[in-house]
Amino acid sequence: MKYIEQIAQEIKTPLVFYNCPGMTGNKVSAETMKKIMLIPSIKAIKDSGCDFELFSSLLKEYPDKNNRPCSILQGDESAYAKSLLMGADGLITGAGTV
Repeated sequence: MKYIEQIAQEIKTPLVFYNCPGMTGNKVSAETMKKIMLIPSIKAIKDSGCDFELFSSLLKEYPDKNNRPCSILQGDESAYAKSLLMGADGLITGAGTV
């Protein structure tokens, strides 16, 4: 967490936090994700953790899109439809970034 805060302070560009434990080997907890969302320069989080319970807990914590500290984006292709129906701000597809 401290590392992310330090980067956010040093870089003056808006940031997207990308949670991808399958590639990093580091699982981020819902509690940590919520803290990251409160960092002012974090404008969105993309969750590709394939943990829908964690993702839905973020949506439940911030049900009103207009009052979220940042956008909540789904990156798990198997959960796109249900994420949008639950109120996710959008999607970032894996194949779309290729």
